[in-house]
Amino acid sequence: MVEEALHRLKSARDGFRRSIDLTLSLFAPVRRLPEDVLVEIFSLYIQDSGIRRGERTYSLTLSRQHRISSPCFTLSRVCSFWQKVVFSRPAFWSSFSLNTTDLRRESKVMTILSECLSRSANAPLSLYIRPGNVDDSLVQKNAFNLFLEQAGRWECLDLFLPRHNLTSRFISWMQSGEQSPTFSSLRHLALDGHFSLEVTSVFQMLLRSSHLETLSTGNLDVPWSDFCQCDFSSLKKLEILGPSEGSVGQLLSRMPSLEVCNLISSFSGSPGDAQPTNTFYSSSLRRLSIDLENTIPESWQSLRTPHLRPYH
Repeated sequence: MVEEALHRLKSARDGFRRSIDLTLSLFAPVRRLPEDVLVEIFSLYIQDSGIRRGERTYSLTLSRQHRISSPCFTLSRVCSFWQKVVFSRPAFWSSFSLNTTDLRRESKVMTILSECLSRSANAPLSLYIRPGNVDDSLVQKNAFNLFLEQAGRWECLDLFLPRHNLTSRFISWMQSGEQSPTFSSLRHLALDGHFSLEVTSVFQMLLRSSHLETLSTGNLDVPWSDFCQCDFSSLKKLEILGPSEGSVGQLLSRMPSLEVCNLISSFSGSPGDAQPTNTFYSSSLRRLSIDLENTIPESWQSLRTPHLRPYH
């Protein structure tokens, strides 16, 4: 009898302590912070905890294990108020790292992706996309189409296509709709992987209505005439390997707003456009980094850079 009474008293004491702790937690300083301060703290946490790829951090990640992870999920589980704050901020749900490798079957992944994308509302989207190696995967295509429907909100795209067949598949996905997608908000584009003549199609589709400010690519082994079809009038930063035709002056003359250039190429100096040998091209470049192999001096003679500062 005494032991039972003692046990009941201890249980009551523990329950009372939990109630006190819960009540005291309501007076914690973090609960008295204004919502805008919480948003700033959450932003820093998301930036620090997201997946870093190149110069960008992605807050939501679809891994090849078909798992979706995000620091937003962690924050939203703390309490109902934090969940309300996190769910009501579209910018927290606007960057996605999508690796669809081995994604073969329908699962909760599509439902979760759709819910997260809907929370981004009308915020500009930042995307890292790596298509999987599975041939004719309807699930991968559906996942891609989910974001392609929001093509007008794509602001940053980091596209990784490690194999030639993935480039063809990506193009077919882009062309599968009744109307060609319009990437009117695209400002930053990074292409990594194997590109040859197919890159012209990728460029034309992505740049049709966009105004790129930064461009980073691997090898652009495309004819000079095809390269000239792309509009680079708004480009401010360029990291590029290729093309091999044309002169440096001709290349940069098509980018009147360019300020920073990291150039790795083997310019032949043989222009695709017939131009007089005494034609000079002026550039707004302020910073230039070059690593050229087997480049003849004539390919540089047409370039004038009156604003250039550091040079190496």
